[in-house]
Amino acid sequence: MIRIAAAAALLVLAAPASAAGAVHKCKSADGQVHYSQQPCPASAEGEVLRVQPPATPVEPAAEDNRKSLDERIAAATDPVIKAQLQLEKQRCELAMTQLQRYADAPYLVEKHEDGTERQLSEKESEAAREKLRQQIESRCK
Repeated sequence: MIRIAAAAALLVLAAPASAAGAVHKCKSADGQVHYSQQPCPASAEGEVLRVQPPATPVEPAAEDNRKSLDERIAAATDPVIKAQLQLEKQRCELAMTQLQRYADAPYLVEKHEDGTERQLSEKESEAAREKLRQQIESRCK
């Protein structure tokens, strides 16, 4: 489901902002759903979704900020908004996993492009943990 919504979001974002277009939602005989800018083949059940790209980034309504991320995903009807929220949830989960790894590690290491590593000081390690905590607080509402 995430892939379908993400594909729809990519189709919308890939289209030029000035060209409000149509996205074709095609359902094959085996039940798979595909999104395309091309009309559905005759063998597939099709539906045309009219998409108007937003002029400005979509901000959640004030009452949406009080809802959890899962509640906002469940309530989203626009496939693009739903895909954006699902990506945000994945980023949230990634940040929480990384913070747990940081907490379990005896020390943190900074890796350089040339393959060398440097152990972070306790102050640098705590700054990295704090940065992740702030990301979690902002993303995981």
